[in-house]
Amino acid sequence: MSSKDAIADLEGSIARYYERYSAKRVSLAAFLVGVFTIGLSYVFYSFTHMLPIAIVSFAIVGFISINLTMIFIVPPSKKLAESRDLICTAIKEPARIKAFDIKGVKLADKEGNVHTLSGVDLMIWRMMVVPYFVQSQAAGNQPAQVKSERKLTASERKYIEERRREVLDIEKKIEEGRKELEKERREMAARRSELNEMEKTASEKLAYVDAINTEAIEKANAEREAEFKKRESELEARQQKIEEETRDLLERSEYVSNVEDSLVERLNALSTREASVEQGEINAGLRQD
Repeated sequence: MSSKDAIADLEGSIARYYERYSAKRVSLAAFLVGVFTIGLSYVFYSFTHMLPIAIVSFAIVGFISINLTMIFIVPPSKKLAESRDLICTAIKEPARIKAFDIKGVKLADKEGNVHTLSGVDLMIWRMMVVPYFVQSQAAGNQPAQVKSERKLTASERKYIEERRREVLDIEKKIEEGRKELEKERREMAARRSELNEMEKTASEKLAYVDAINTEAIEKANAEREAEFKKRESELEARQQKIEEETRDLLERSEYVSNVEDSLVERLNALSTREASVEQGEINAGLRQD
């Protein structure tokens, strides 16, 4: 593989890594937005038991959390593109590498401004760029075969010794960088496991919250239904009592009416009888009016 092809493959790998990194940050931001929004909305609903307040809080908390995650968690695409271009340009033009050791890496941009790599940029440099440089140096700097048995001069031996020490120093730095990289990989694996555990816990809590919410709603519906049935029973009992009292009142009214009619008839009969008796006494001369 030619040098241009190797650089092109390396640039493609770096671009894909940045894309995966951006996608992971977006997924993390979406997860945190969901957890905070649903959790706080449920808290508001638990305290107020009012669905409109919970919906409003869901919208407000969602809006705020989305903006915060976009600022503090999701890296701007422009910044990622600038970092990618800075690293890729340094690969093509090694003169832009101003410092490269175990402590850090400093690269110069087109304007000559020096930038110190950190975070994901430094990780990409150690994981991809350093192995590429080591492989290129190993492929292009093979030791030449000695064609004669001429003894080396003191200056040549000194020069070779200095180069050997430089190579040993470079190998030492590479080994230290490799150990540091392995340490960071272990830390990333631990963080990934911790994040997976947090996601699992959050999912379990959300499922528990949904179960509690469903159970509370069903319980409230059952209580309301029981209350409605109780009120219906009370209303039916009152209606039945009113109907019985109405029938009783009608019966009493009818009895009173019958008694009154009977008394009127008796009074009429007595009046007729007294009139007949008086008329008989008058006719007999026993009474004068």
